[in-house]
Amino acid sequence: MGGTGSIYRWALHKPPLASSDLIHLTLSGYRQTAIALLNSLGWMSAPTTAPQASNAGATR
Repeated sequence: MGGTGSIYRWALHKPPLASSDLIHLTLSGYRQTAIALLNSLGWMSAPTTAPQASNAGATR
């Protein structure tokens, strides 16, 4: 995804994009990856911030 050793850079990024287990991404890391995928497919233009999930229709 990012080349040799990139998971370390993602884990040391502020805020971290990878968890300390060096396998899984953080929410920010998954969001950044998803946005990059959508942009590469031409499905959305690059936002300056990640879209927030809506609570519309949520029940308790």
